[in-house]
Amino acid sequence: MTKKPNPAEFPDLDQRARQVLGAVIREYIATAEPVASVQLVRGYRLDVSPATVRNELAALEDAGLLTHPHTSAGRIPTDLGYRYFIETLMPVPSVRADEQVTVSHQFQQALQDTAAWLRVAASSLARLTAEASIVTTPASTRTTLRHVEVVPIQERRVLLV
Repeated sequence: MTKKPNPAEFPDLDQRARQVLGAVIREYIATAEPVASVQLVRGYRLDVSPATVRNELAALEDAGLLTHPHTSAGRIPTDLGYRYFIETLMPVPSVRADEQVTVSHQFQQALQDTAAWLRVAASSLARLTAEASIVTTPASTRTTLRHVEVVPIQERRVLLV
């Protein structure tokens, strides 16, 4: 398992670099295709030329936030790029207090039963996001959960990890 980067360890990005990184990640999430500079300028109304965006993409790649599958391809996010996006660029969605209490209570009830815990996780995620959810665990005779994290992925979408 890889260690989650500390936000203090993230590269220091200026506003334009953050805007370009956010646009690359949103576009890649939407299309699952490498993202080119022209796509970003046209689709995200960046107020700069494609050449300027290419320079930003190269700097983001040097910082370890983006990569590209081959020389002529557009860029795709790295694990560090996704983590930077989640930790610093995404707004934190709010969950109503009553929903938090309900979910917490359900998890407490299922604490000793892994299968029940996974059902609670899947149903809570589906209910809170109004999306389908699937929750699995690695095959193991001794599986324990140490931490649960709610990761926002869009305004009304979260991922329970």
